[in-house]
Amino acid sequence: MHNGVFTTLEEIMDFYNRGGGKGIGIGPEHQTLPEDSLNLSNTQIKSIIAFMKTLNDTTGITSRPERLPSFPKGNALENRKMGGEY
Repeated sequence: MHNGVFTTLEEIMDFYNRGGGKGIGIGPEHQTLPEDSLNLSNTQIKSIIAFMKTLNDTTGITSRPERLPSFPKGNALENRKMGGEY
């Protein structure tokens, strides 16, 4: 995941299946994930991982867009901040 603590999809699925950080008793005080277990079976976990492994997008690797998309004047997307706010 983003901090490098997990190296496989199996580890990530186990983490979420057990209720994330709060579910296993670790992590920051204000987590956005519920602590409830997902109660997924091993078969369900393997199916989700198999599905995730089918997802790929190499368009950013193999080609660049000729131009970025544009929006009509006054569209809220034209006024968004880069990077977001936390």
